[in-house]
Order: sequence, then C-alpha cells, then structure tokens
Amino acid sequence: MEGTIQLYRRLFGNRAFVRSICEGTVFFAASTIAIFAAVSYATVHASNYVTDFVLSRVGPYNLRFLFVYGTFTAFVITMGLLAWRPNRVPFALKAIALFLLVRAVFVALTHMAPSPIDPQKTVPFFNSIFYGSDLSFLGTPGCRSSRRSPSGTSRSGGCSILR
Repeated sequence: MEGTIQLYRRLFGNRAFVRSICEGTVFFAASTIAIFAAVSYATVHASNYVTDFVLSRVGPYNLRFLFVYGTFTAFVITMGLLAWRPNRVPFALKAIALFLLVRAVFVALTHMAPSPIDPQKTVPFFNSIFYGSDLSFLGTPGCRSSRRSPSGTSRSGGCSILR
C-alpha cells in the first residue's frame, strides 16, 4: 500500500503528468458535449431511416443484461486497472474522449437528410456512368443515326425507330 501511495505522490508531483491529466479531462469534457449534441440532433431527426448492418440480419434477442451489466463490468475493470497503474490515466482519458468524438461524428452523419439526388429523375450522360442509367441504346445501329435528331429517342433513354 505504501508503494502505491508513493507512486501517486511521485506522479502528481510531476507537472507534465498533471498537465496531461488536465488536457485529457478537457478533451473528455469537449467530446462529451459533442456526443450529447450529436445524440440530440439524431433524436430531432429520428424520422430518417438508418439501417444497421448487424442488427438488420440478426433476429430479436433480449440482450438487456449484457448492455446493463456489461457496461458496469467494463467500468469496474477499467477503474481497477487505472487505480493499480495511475500512470495510464491520461492515455485512458484521451482514448475514451477520442472514441466519443468519433462516435459523435458518425451518429450525426448517419442521421443526415436523404441524398438530394432523385433516383427517379434521368441524369446527364456523364453522371449515368456513376448512377447506372441505361446506355444500351448507344450500341444499336438504328439509334446511332437517331441520336442526331431529338425525335429519334424516347424519354426513357431507349431508342424508337421512326423512319
């Protein structure tokens, strides 16, 4: 016990360690505010449909005990390890803060509004490469000549032979 107390005295006597703890605490507080803002934004814009890759393919299982007791277990193990090795506290604070900040960004991004590109609307030629418009009319011999006149193509992009 005396060795642990001596370790705490030595660490908190070091200005660089105390500064690193303060930086980690500020970064953790800022990322906590960011995750709160992201969750609030996601709650307001909850009408946007967001799918989950794993949960969409797994049946309904009651995992409430895992979320509740797993969180407490991870918290107790982490606090125990940090109490045993206090020199790792700044790293733990900054790592958790970085995780929360990345999570806040992805929570906000997954609840953005739908894309402004309307999939039912016809797209220009160069965009059709990316959005998969039907370009089969370019290969048929009758349509090569009808591309010159607007009356030779139909609205759907297909070819109508009018001779």
